[in-house]
Amino acid sequence: MLFISKIDYRFYQKFFGRAWLIAVALLVIVLVAGKTVNGAKRWIYITETLSFQPSEIVKLLMIIFYAGVLTQNRDHLGKYGKGFILHMIPLVPIIVLLLLEPHFSSSIVIIGICSIMMIVAGCKFWHFLATGAVVRNSRNCWISYFRAISFTKSSNIFRSLER
Repeated sequence: MLFISKIDYRFYQKFFGRAWLIAVALLVIVLVAGKTVNGAKRWIYITETLSFQPSEIVKLLMIIFYAGVLTQNRDHLGKYGKGFILHMIPLVPIIVLLLLEPHFSSSIVIIGICSIMMIVAGCKFWHFLATGAVVRNSRNCWISYFRAISFTKSSNIFRSLER
């Protein structure tokens, strides 16, 4: 980390677009060539004793990516569509790939880091609250729907047993 902090920030600005591509590539490589340990594919083994966890590198790459994107688009950050939604879209594939490993804790850390960066850069906090409320309510609707379906199917099974 000390080495990375000594590099001029303008160097990172040139490569922030590639940071996202490298992050996606690392997470895909884990899913394809990673070794499964205790039901999770989180590590890439180079040799028997040398391995690394790409999600740790992805955290740094996402910081570099969001720093560049938020600096470049700072005029639109206060708007919901061009500011909030547009900047959350690149996060979705990263989180999906992390959840496929499964690596829930890194997903939460990356979401937290990117959200804080977006708020500090100028996104409105209520955009996060409103989107969270919509996602929560839609999730609750889907859960209720599937519970109703499973209850209907189970009651039909009991009716057939009575005959």
